[in-house]
Amino acid sequence: MFEKLAAKAQASRESGGGAPVVETVEDAIALARAVAHRLDGLTGDARLLMLSNLDDVRRALDGRMARVASEMEAQRAQLTAMNRSLRAIDGYGGRAPRGER
Repeated sequence: MFEKLAAKAQASRESGGGAPVVETVEDAIALARAVAHRLDGLTGDARLLMLSNLDDVRRALDGRMARVASEMEAQRAQLTAMNRSLRAIDGYGGRAPRGER
């Protein structure tokens, strides 16, 4: 379980946040529960090692979130530009005056 998570986190880091670490919210919740359960059973050095590995996963998730936020901002900028263009076209007589509709 954790090895698969670590591999996905590594793939996400290598792709600059392009690859998802988890696919769905349900997967994330199930994974968090499994990790918590596994941490409960560990002590000492094994627990510290797992916590360190989880910090690597957190950094991968941070990178993924930053990439998704950047992509969303780019999409928002494109939509805003398209809306401005449509309003400009409308303003140049693309439609009948308000009273004639």
